[in-house]
Amino acid sequence: MLTAIIQNPGIQAKQLSDKLEARPLKTIERQIKSLTDKGHIERKGSKKTGGYWPVKN
Repeated sequence: MLTAIIQNPGIQAKQLSDKLEARPLKTIERQIKSLTDKGHIERKGSKKTGGYWPVKN
C-alpha cells in the first residue's frame, strides 16, 4: 500500500481500494491510520478533495 501511495501521491482511500485489488474500504482506512501513526504518510487537503502523500525524510 505504501508503494501505491508513493507512486500516486495525493491518492484518496477509495482510489486505493480500487487499485489494490478491491480491498474493503474499512481495511484500507485501518492501514492508512497505521501508516499515518508511524509517520510514513500524511493527509493533505480537505476531506472531499485531499489525499495521502508520502512523508519526505
